Amino acid sequence: MVRIETLLRFVTYLCAVAGFSAARPHLGAVYTAGFAALSSLALLRDSGKLTLPVPRWFLNLASLGVLAPSLLQISIENIVGPVLEGLVLLLGIKLLEEKKTRDYMQIYLICMFLLIGSTLISLNISFLFYFIPLMLLSTAGLILLAFFSHDPGLALHGRVVPKVFSQSLLVCAVSIPACALIFVILPRTDFPLFSLFGRVEAARSGFSDSVSLGDVTEIQEDPTVVLRAEMPEIAEKDLYWRGVELDRFDGVSWRRGAERPAEPWESIPRSGGTDQTIYLEPSGARYLFALDRPVAIYPDGIGRRKSPRSNLWHENILQRIRYRAVSVPSDSAPGTDSDLDRYLALPAGFSPRISEFAAKIAGQGGDSIAHFVKLLRSGQYEYSIEGLHKSDAPLEDFLFEYRRGNCEYFASALGAMLRSAGIPARLVAGYRGGYYNPAGKYYLVLQKNAHVWVEAYRAGRWLRIDPTPVNALTPEEAYRESILLRVRLLFDTFDYYWGKFVIGYDLNRQVALWGKVKTAITRPDLDIMRMWDVSVLLAPYAAGAAVLAGLIAFMLRRAWRKPEHVLISRFHRKMRKRGYQRIRGEGLEEFSNRVSDPELKIRAAEFVSEFQDIFYRDRKLGPYETKRLKSLIRCL
Repeated sequence: MVRIETLLRFVTYLCAVAGFSAARPHLGAVYTAGFAALSSLALLRDSGKLTLPVPRWFLNLASLGVLAPSLLQISIENIVGPVLEGLVLLLGIKLLEEKKTRDYMQIYLICMFLLIGSTLISLNISFLFYFIPLMLLSTAGLILLAFFSHDPGLALHGRVVPKVFSQSLLVCAVSIPACALIFVILPRTDFPLFSLFGRVEAARSGFSDSVSLGDVTEIQEDPTVVLRAEMPEIAEKDLYWRGVELDRFDGVSWRRGAERPAEPWESIPRSGGTDQTIYLEPSGARYLFALDRPVAIYPDGIGRRKSPRSNLWHENILQRIRYRAVSVPSDSAPGTDSDLDRYLALPAGFSPRISEFAAKIAGQGGDSIAHFVKLLRSGQYEYSIEGLHKSDAPLEDFLFEYRRGNCEYFASALGAMLRSAGIPARLVAGYRGGYYNPAGKYYLVLQKNAHVWVEAYRAGRWLRIDPTPVNALTPEEAYRESILLRVRLLFDTFDYYWGKFVIGYDLNRQVALWGKVKTAITRPDLDIMRMWDVSVLLAPYAAGAAVLAGLIAFMLRRAWRKPEHVLISRFHRKMRKRGYQRIRGEGLEEFSNRVSDPELKIRAAEFVSEFQDIFYRDRKLGPYETKRLKSLIRCL
């Protein structure tokens, strides 16, 4: 026997853990520690290991004291975060109270608010891992609470406990397909709800119009996802994701200057290019990345074309966005010789030592660009992201003293030496490489793939030059050799499809879906491929509707069956488990008499006798008689 209060507390604590876990990524360390302390005290108190006589009025005052500071932190930029922090501490206080029926209800409600609030900040696939357990546990808690409210001292038989959870599972199995159906047909909105209430942490991407030496070091250790590009797999050497051009140099930092003039490569025909559908994660920046070189960017997916000469989004990117880009991968592209002076400019009084060094290398004759690249890749210079030296003259220290640095140092050194030698040059900041996911057929690009390279102008073309030594595994090699990476990409596949079909299910996709359905119904000459596309789109929802209909039919069938028929079915089922099958047309007494097991024969005969005494005398099968017959069946 299990006391219903013990079982209810167990379910409630699990529910609280699920609600807290959903909000945990958005909580500060103080609030996490506060909830852990409060819930631990509550657990010790409920288990009887700690006597903590705290009056309810004091806890109510503490709840107000917890909520007040959180509400005062609310601002237009951060609405949900402080509310979540206050709710977490409130949840810990509610667990600490001497709980009555209303307290349990309040705990389940707070847990739901924590889950809903966390989705307003970030709605990724981890939502399902919290939503489903929380839904199941809260449903089980409400079922137990119905018994607890009538008799707090009630004890349940061990066989009843699984039935409570099976009924909870049945309720969830009915409601989840219904929620999926509502999700499909409910009108969508383009209102930016998530960016209105959520708090987007600005990524340390460094793509804010400037790059200073040493800034990318932390990024290149950051595994945060930047973008996913749905496209065919291409050669590793072409995986340069273009972000921003940096043409103004002050000796330490490179910055994005004024809008550059149009260049002839933007008129390259888009046919034969690499088509990408890019899902860009929120970063707080404004740049739309695309494979180098982009010849067209479609911010709305398929409609209006945006010139890649200005790949700025109309506002800071505070939520995941989807756009399409067409690129012609190449290490060179046509350029114009107008306004080349901007790509030759060096700050006043720029290092004479570097200028003399560059002139000496260029004076060797032949291809000056090749000489500069050969120098930086000769082994004299070491690639490193740790312990980089910072000073007032970082390039001089890199070239002549320490000879170690990350991609920014190599690219800055090459750009400065090219300009010193009279060769127009600029830096490009973006990402290099990416992990191809064969299951989802997309590239996964992380913050640690951040990279800076150089473009030099020669003979009417901009040449892409990457002076940074390659001394690490390429993403393709890393994928082949790392099992953990393969596992991560496998899990990322689920997150990718979640973002594509759930987060990305907007009004345009809803209209397109119903347009295909309408076309499939009204056009009898629809080709097989089109019908297949529509069937694939509708298959999950049709399956959900079928499951829902089946469950409703099963429940109605059980409801319409007479109680005596239900009891006989249970009796037959229990006897079959013991190895005895009733023959068609065989009477109940005849069936029980042919049981060979003496003890089972006595119990079966007892059930048959009491059942027939009620059934054949037209007596009413009341609650007491039903309970008695069920107990006899359990004893078989």
